[in-house]
Amino acid sequence: MPEIPHQDVLTDEQAQAWEEAAYLIINARSEAAAILTRAKVEPVPEEGWFGNPCNAKLPFPPYPRCGCSDYKGDGGPCTTLIRVPDTGPGSLHPLVPCSHARTQHIET
Repeated sequence: MPEIPHQDVLTDEQAQAWEEAAYLIINARSEAAAILTRAKVEPVPEEGWFGNPCNAKLPFPPYPRCGCSDYKGDGGPCTTLIRVPDTGPGSLHPLVPCSHARTQHIET
């Protein structure tokens, strides 16, 4: 997860402001990528400037980084489907929503 300055002392209002700002950044990057695509410019790389990879750690061993490569959603938690690691015998590696906050998707 990206480090939010003084995250442990933010008020609810400040934390919400961080989330709203993250959403604006993600939308601006998506719009910029669409402009380049319409102009038939070289494809935007998967990772780097326009990507919004999730850097949150998953809550189960071995605590890998989330496999979500780009934020999807309408401003709330990410809805991109990710495959969770094997959780034991008979696990089918189900797909579940990433569910991480927007601020966890802006480190590019």
